Amino acid sequence: MTADIEIRNVNKHFGAMAVLEDLSLSIKAREFIVFLGPSGCGKSTLLRMIAGLETVDSGEIAINNERIDHLPPGKRGIAMVFQSYALYPHMTVRDNMAFGLENIGMSREVIDARINEAARILEMPHLLERKPSQLSGGQRQRVAIGRAIVKEPKAFLFDEPLSNLDAALRTRTRLELAQLHQRLQSTMIFVTHDQVEAMTLADRIVVMNNRRIEQIGFPMEIYERPATKFVAGFVGAPAMNFVEATLDRSAENAAARFADGISVQTEIVSNQLSDGKHTFGIRSKIFASLPPDRAMPTAWSMCSSGSANARWSTPGWAMVSKSSAPTPATAASRLATRSGSPSTARNRICSTKPAAPGTRGRPDMADRLTMPQTAMPAAGVRTPSADIYAPQWRNFMFVAPFLFFFTTLLVFPLLWGMWLSFHKADTFSSGNFVGLGNYVRLFHDKVFLQSVWNTFYFVLLTVPTLALLGLFLALCLNRRTRTAAVLRTLFFSSSVLSVTIVTLIWRIVFIPNVGLLSTIYGWFGATAPAFISDPSLAMIGIAIATIWWCIGLPMMLFLSALQQIPQDIYEAAALDNANRWQTLRSITLPSIKRTFILVVIIQIVLQFQLFGQAWLMTRGGPNNLTKPIVLYIYDTAFRRWDLGLGAAASEILFILILIAAMAQYLVTRSRGDQT
Repeated sequence: MTADIEIRNVNKHFGAMAVLEDLSLSIKAREFIVFLGPSGCGKSTLLRMIAGLETVDSGEIAINNERIDHLPPGKRGIAMVFQSYALYPHMTVRDNMAFGLENIGMSREVIDARINEAARILEMPHLLERKPSQLSGGQRQRVAIGRAIVKEPKAFLFDEPLSNLDAALRTRTRLELAQLHQRLQSTMIFVTHDQVEAMTLADRIVVMNNRRIEQIGFPMEIYERPATKFVAGFVGAPAMNFVEATLDRSAENAAARFADGISVQTEIVSNQLSDGKHTFGIRSKIFASLPPDRAMPTAWSMCSSGSANARWSTPGWAMVSKSSAPTPATAASRLATRSGSPSTARNRICSTKPAAPGTRGRPDMADRLTMPQTAMPAAGVRTPSADIYAPQWRNFMFVAPFLFFFTTLLVFPLLWGMWLSFHKADTFSSGNFVGLGNYVRLFHDKVFLQSVWNTFYFVLLTVPTLALLGLFLALCLNRRTRTAAVLRTLFFSSSVLSVTIVTLIWRIVFIPNVGLLSTIYGWFGATAPAFISDPSLAMIGIAIATIWWCIGLPMMLFLSALQQIPQDIYEAAALDNANRWQTLRSITLPSIKRTFILVVIIQIVLQFQLFGQAWLMTRGGPNNLTKPIVLYIYDTAFRRWDLGLGAAASEILFILILIAAMAQYLVTRSRGDQT
């Protein structure tokens, strides 16, 4: 399937800044068109407007005489290969290629057939079960192209897909793309700032600059007959040299006189231009190889006004005057100022021999793929390296404060608590060694067993709610709007409050008869739930206060994870016909899976340490139904002065938290390994 693409009077603005102005372009079916220009000229924006990833402010875009600028990306029949490839990292190569076809309800047999055919064309059947992280840059690019091929689109769009490859791989991939175009016979649009890529691949080149099209033409036409001064200076390596000269129209054909006295006779008819100064463009390669008194082939372009956007005349023949003809070496050294030596100019310039019939103005493949050689360092030359080994005592001095505080505040209390747990001790004596006696007493203490259950019940109430509610808020507030920023601040602000303030706020809300909740229920003639005094509701009340207090952290973690998902992955999903639910289920949630696990583990560690809310809201009552393990340890060790029993309870809590912390470490490490 091929497409004629028409772009009519298109305009695009980002705020007050104009990006494209009144741009029109016709692309024929089966053409390979290259948008060439410097960064910021609007070429990628134009490509994205064709794909539907940017809106059109005014004007029309049509494919096969049918307007598409109002259609979503997935409905335009277009496939796009992104600069970053935009592969779904959690999917295999096969699943990446199948995703767009599954979204439109295509049968599995047809999907597999298309995938296998694309893999055969791109020589990658052995990669189908790998994930993108297991592929090289060139292999990822093939997968991105394969994902486009299986859609059988009307047109292929390439947004600088070679920029991430090394020089040797770029050269080979250019040839493969040209061969792919010949095989598929599809309309292809390629964006680049690299003129070698443009000269290699294009049937026609669209040179863009400063929001508009400068020239459209065959590659050699662009090179030999630039329409503007910008095109003349941008296309060609080395770039064209510009020289100011005064035009002498005394003879039938005008002569150009330069400031240093050199006179050049041209074939420009004298009455075509006015007297005065003009700008001449000179290709240094021609001068580097031209003997004296020899007519120069197509070597000159002239701008009559000196303006960068002025139209340039068709180059004619020029003769170096006998009276002041410079030698080839002198001319080359004077005019090839941007290219280095004359030999460098000859080696780097694109071939200027006439195009063969049927090539549509492109240089032949051997010339187009010629790349300049890069000098290699001489054999045996070693790069000096700094000594990275500092005296060991200096390294120790950096970590000594940390080791001191770590040992004093963590290791020593941990060991001391472990020692106490094996002794019958109180505040005034270390007591006798009792072995596991304290642990046996714990598991026969109904209050301790109740506190263990209370802690697990509290964790069960808060952790899933914090994780799911934090994810929901992050999805809703992951927008760059002022309202979203204000709401993010409000939801996070509770996290900076102290536990005393939090419990005071919620006691005011929950206090029976006169609290805010009772007042609201009273408006409707109902009785408010007794979240403080009712044994079945007291832990739920503490959980509500804790969720309100802690929701900011999971929300911000999820927001961070969502903002790390590349935008072009969502754009690729849009081109793959994915709706919002499919995007959430297949792209967003799998991409933040490890963050979700991390949030759950962090909240388990934090909520196991419940103390302040339970102590300040209910004092552990009623009937010890809100007393967590930490509050039990406090009561046992510092109110009943049974330090040995309290130490044993703290060791059990330490083991539970250690298990959760180790799980957090393993999740974090596996996440780092994948990236």
